[in-house]
Amino acid sequence: MMQMTFYFGYDFTLLFNDWTIKTKGGKLSTSELVGAIAAVFFLGVFLEGIKVLKEWLSYLTMKYSKLAHFHSGYKQLDSIPPVSKAFVFVLHALQALLQLLQVSLGYLLMLVVMTYNGWMFLAVVFGTSVGYLALGWLRYVYDTTTPASVHDCH
Repeated sequence: MMQMTFYFGYDFTLLFNDWTIKTKGGKLSTSELVGAIAAVFFLGVFLEGIKVLKEWLSYLTMKYSKLAHFHSGYKQLDSIPPVSKAFVFVLHALQALLQLLQVSLGYLLMLVVMTYNGWMFLAVVFGTSVGYLALGWLRYVYDTTTPASVHDCH
């Protein structure tokens, strides 16, 4: 029966039958556990990177879209000539691809947490937290939701 409470054990299967962490002859294979923790940690960091990249593409889409000229709060965009609709579509298609990756990876990390293994839970939490700490500040560089006048107050 599957574990239904958090535990810090070493015998578990992670996402796929071939990705099994277990003790061998009563002895833990430390490299397997540390490798799994590192892989899950970096998947969490990668998830946060995808979010930031998606927002950057959103900024570019707005910047190069003809609609950007109608936003009175974006003074820095007024001097940029609009580009072709095909280019804006390509930017939007890249955003859609990143959305697919973000949702897929998010659900995979959710399934990792659902193993109820404490090590994997901590790897997901710390991976996404470190990813946000390292990359999340970039969101404010490409903030598309706040009028430019707020940033120009200094």
